[in-house]
Amino acid sequence: MRWGSLAWVALMGLVLGCSAIPMEEGQFDCPNGNDDCPDGWECGPDGQCYSDSDLFPSDTDADTDSDGDTDTDADTDTDTDTDTDTDTDTDTDTDTDTDTDTDTGTDTDTGSDTGSDTGTCVEESYQQCVSSDVYWFDSCDVQGGLVDDCHDTNGFCVDLTATTAECQCTGNWDIGTDCWTCLDHWDIGTDCTTCLDNWDISADCAACLPGWAESDCETCVRYVDLDATGAEDGLTWATAYDTVQEGIDAAAAAVAADSDIDRCDVWVAEGVYFTWQGDDGDTVQLNGTVDLYGGFAGDEVLRAERDFETQLSVLDGCNAVACPNQVMHVVTGADSALIDGFLITGAWADGGDPDDRGGGMLNIGVSPAVANCIFVGNWVSKFGGAVYNELASPTFTNCVFAGNYSDDQGGGVHSEDTVTATFDGCIFSGNMAGRGGCIYARTDCTMTLVDTIVAGGTSDDRGAGYYSESNVAGTFTSCVFTGNEGNEGGGMQIRGGGEQLFTNCTFSGNWSGSNGGAIHFRDGATNVTLTNSILWGDTPTEVFDDGGGVLSGTYNDIEDGVMIGAGNLSEDPGFAGDYLDTGSWNTVLYDAATFQTGLYDSGAAWTADELVGMFVLPKVGELERLWIAGNTGNTIYVWGDMEYLAGGGDTYEIYDLRLGDGSVCRDAGDGDAAPTTDILGNDRYNVTTLPDTGIGTPTYTDMGAYEFWPSS
Repeated sequence: MRWGSLAWVALMGLVLGCSAIPMEEGQFDCPNGNDDCPDGWECGPDGQCYSDSDLFPSDTDADTDSDGDTDTDADTDTDTDTDTDTDTDTDTDTDTDTDTDTDTGTDTDTGSDTGSDTGTCVEESYQQCVSSDVYWFDSCDVQGGLVDDCHDTNGFCVDLTATTAECQCTGNWDIGTDCWTCLDHWDIGTDCTTCLDNWDISADCAACLPGWAESDCETCVRYVDLDATGAEDGLTWATAYDTVQEGIDAAAAAVAADSDIDRCDVWVAEGVYFTWQGDDGDTVQLNGTVDLYGGFAGDEVLRAERDFETQLSVLDGCNAVACPNQVMHVVTGADSALIDGFLITGAWADGGDPDDRGGGMLNIGVSPAVANCIFVGNWVSKFGGAVYNELASPTFTNCVFAGNYSDDQGGGVHSEDTVTATFDGCIFSGNMAGRGGCIYARTDCTMTLVDTIVAGGTSDDRGAGYYSESNVAGTFTSCVFTGNEGNEGGGMQIRGGGEQLFTNCTFSGNWSGSNGGAIHFRDGATNVTLTNSILWGDTPTEVFDDGGGVLSGTYNDIEDGVMIGAGNLSEDPGFAGDYLDTGSWNTVLYDAATFQTGLYDSGAAWTADELVGMFVLPKVGELERLWIAGNTGNTIYVWGDMEYLAGGGDTYEIYDLRLGDGSVCRDAGDGDAAPTTDILGNDRYNVTTLPDTGIGTPTYTDMGAYEFWPSS
């Protein structure tokens, strides 16, 4: 019934004198809202009409039943009871009555309630942009806390979906720092619109500009590559120079032209670079502001990517493979220059001073650094087949000197007149001279040899391995002298004064035609101090003093027993291989392409490279032992042309001067005097089954150049 008809009934009652129909609160339904209620009345939340909203019931019967419904309980009973609602629904709506619901009507709602009658919101429900930044919003769409500051100067916010947003940067600003800094290698000083110095904007600042290298593009570089086909400006591998001297000159010019550049590299690809350019005075002239590196394939971007052991960059003193013309000095040094990773060969120095010396390298009044270089097959008429030093302080690190020859002094290296020379980790093998087959030093020099091998040196006169005279001081640490042959002092001769200090050195298999198979000193007050060293198996004697020198030392093993002191022994040191193996060669052939001699024994069955660092006596009956550079299952390789030492059918022997399992020299040295590692870089090893007969720290330091380590 609509309200209009009800009003009519009430009016008729008045007209007829009858009592009016009483109107009570909640008496009329109002499914259509206030339109169904008397004038001035309001439709309540329970669907009933009330004269005043203050009379609305507080309970809308939204029970807290457990049925999860979101529908309103449609019971029309007024909640006045104090009994507990026994509905079994799964309503999750919250009953907000203060009265206790006593309805007994059955709640028939089957809907699953997902809301909350009290309006609770879920925090951090989704993310959206507000201006240029990302903010949280709750499930009621109320803005919450800041998620990400996009730095609106350089960044902006993007709504990815209805619930996610992110910061993005303009230009080349870095999102990783919320657009506060530039991407890698872009310049913040120009608001990330240009690259940092030496980075290439055409590559989006991800690569160096031509002429710059390394991961930071801070290394000036010029390139040399015989195979390059582009225009020769030396700024890239594709446009590399084809001669080393062009690269050096261009690098030096770059330094001279820019005060911000202190030094510049030259990277040289593998290949043979002939020094002869028309005259025997031609040379590779180093520069004190240039670092010269070899051993590159021709595509590297980092210096560390090169491999100078297998990718040989050869500086050849010839002008062709057949070598019809040769220069007198393949390389000429410069003060503060660096040359690293080259094979230097082919010199023929037979002129007057200074063109009769320093075939591989000439250093007069200059002090270069030389590293990872191989000097092989150089010849001079006077001094220093491989290198000549005078008034200089050069350093040589991890270098090989093999098969070099002097008709007079210093087949490998000759130093004289206040030279301070250092050799660290170097190999001298098969060098020849009239005096000082491998090394010669004269007149107020200081010679330092560390972790260095002197083997197979030959001299017609004195000091086959090493010779010094006229006040030359020598310090020898973790060095090996073996298979050197000379008239006086097979291993070395010290003459005319100078302090000589030997620590953890090994002398073995050296031969002298007179005395001092290992060490011969004469003609002046020469003091020789030996510590932790082994002198064994040298002929005819180990040490010979011919002229007032003083020999002293402790914790040594010397075959002659000539020295009295703490810890000294005179017992067989028990080398691991003295000798290790023997056989006979099928062929002995020099390979001019690799600069090595291959000694082939078809009956051998070695493991590849197991012999590296050992020594081969190519021909039993001769005396020169050579350092083994590599081996396959049946071939041994040594540096230089050694065909003159042996041939097919000759019997050979292999020597290993490491300490064997039963050596008395194990744990018998002075730990305080010894270097922390041996010649191979091995730490000291404690043989726990032996008493430590040595002293110092550690007490288990071994004698000799090699620290004993068990094979398994």
